[in-house]
Amino acid sequence: MYSKKFVKKDVEFIRSDHIVPIGISTMKRLREDSVQIGRSKFVRLQICSKIHEKSLDLLKNRLRLKLDDDFWIDKAITTTFPREFANSFKVNDFVMVCGKARLEEDGTPYLNAFSVRKVSQIEQKCFEQETKLCSEYYSDCAGTSYMPKVATPPLSTELNLGVLGLSRFPIGMLENCTVKKEDTQKSSEDSFEKFGRELAATSSKTAEKLDENNQDADDSVG
Repeated sequence: MYSKKFVKKDVEFIRSDHIVPIGISTMKRLREDSVQIGRSKFVRLQICSKIHEKSLDLLKNRLRLKLDDDFWIDKAITTTFPREFANSFKVNDFVMVCGKARLEEDGTPYLNAFSVRKVSQIEQKCFEQETKLCSEYYSDCAGTSYMPKVATPPLSTELNLGVLGLSRFPIGMLENCTVKKEDTQKSSEDSFEKFGRELAATSSKTAEKLDENNQDADDSVG
């Protein structure tokens, strides 16, 4: 996944596709469809909280869950997330949700989820620590969210090979084959002859069996 850079008010930001753990209190303060931490902006987010209210819209095939601080998440009912699975979520369950930050028409933020699963309360406590680590890392100027676009293989660099330069591969580095060409050809011919003999024997047995069946049929008719 590659990141997109953009400049706003003389400050360079990095818009990333990485998923980062975020606290619901941060989500509630959203005024756009992304979360800014340091010099990075994130759209794909992960939250973990307790279910306080559940709403299942059968007409629109949507599951809505209200978590802590009256924050809602929205999940579509699909073949990979069937209605039976949506019904398994209960009030007071802890859930881990991954999705994209979105805003209602009135500006209220919510999470358009593509993954919802139950977790234990211990996992929820651990998640709180993950959000703190994430915030500390990306708040640092050295913290970046993007990966290098090109990684040069060490071997190609050492051998001074260009991209897709396999035609220049040093053949002399390959080990010599101990099998002679004549031996390989003879082995192939022997295998072919053996296959031919087996096929002929099978065909002969099949023909004999058919003749026996036809003879039995003629005797029964007579």
